[in-house]
Amino acid sequence: DLAKMSSRVCGTGVLAVGLCLLLQLGFGGEAGADLRFNSILEEVGAITPPVNIPCVLENCLVPFGECVLLKSCRDCLGCAEKCFNEWDNDTTKEKFHVQNCTNKCSFTYDTPTYEKLMGCLTSKKCISFPPIPNTCRAPNIHPLKNLSTSDLMGDWWIVRGYHPVYDCYPCQRVHFKPINSSYWYYSPQYQVYLLNGSLELVTQHTVIPSVPAGRNISFVYDDIGLLHYETWWLLDKADDGSYIIMYYCGNTLQWYYEGALVFARNRTLNASAYGNIARSYQKAVGLDFSKFCNTTTDATCPD
Repeated sequence: DLAKMSSRVCGTGVLAVGLCLLLQLGFGGEAGADLRFNSILEEVGAITPPVNIPCVLENCLVPFGECVLLKSCRDCLGCAEKCFNEWDNDTTKEKFHVQNCTNKCSFTYDTPTYEKLMGCLTSKKCISFPPIPNTCRAPNIHPLKNLSTSDLMGDWWIVRGYHPVYDCYPCQRVHFKPINSSYWYYSPQYQVYLLNGSLELVTQHTVIPSVPAGRNISFVYDDIGLLHYETWWLLDKADDGSYIIMYYCGNTLQWYYEGALVFARNRTLNASAYGNIARSYQKAVGLDFSKFCNTTTDATCPD
């Protein structure tokens, strides 16, 4: 068929096959001189992608064609493919180096065209990541206080994080406020590293359910076209309200992850507070607080 013929002629990389398909199917526009077809094929080579080309042909050809015809979107696809090519060389527990690599690609080259493509690929199951096993500690999670969504009201700094990719961004702040009796508005803000080493401020907006005391918080959100399914457990809160600690589990496609965050009202906490937090994490969920990252919350961070 067309996809197999394209792979024989052009190689098996998703850009290589995609460009051949577009040329054979008559896509025009920017695809002429600007694509520099041969040089792109040489750059991408025969990297095996986690994309099912026949599925793309049937379900996502238009967004895929729009992506391949847009340089920033092509660059993002090619960048991510190179990250996946290092999968077997990444010996970390949850393939942290590959995840960090793909994050940098996405944040550097992100466009609505790329997000539209990823949304189609995931919803139509045209993409399948190599699996990352489920490490969630549920049901062995024992909150020390019965906390509810109302305890999260207002603004917080994230002063410690557990997941080395998702929880350790510099200058993390979060804001919670109620929308109505059923839902809350959750807005995280943080800085991300781009491929050139620079930092860029990112703000997201998500809706989470309002839950009574003692219940976990489960919700879905979109991150650069990928749907994430997460559940949070609020574990403990300082008597003076200066911090809340939480643990969460989530997945996107075949990638499972766990993390934990320390929400603080101010940019820093004292040593006594951190000692209490360490004991709480060990007792509630068995996490070693010495393995948490110390996030940047100093004066270089925007208010």
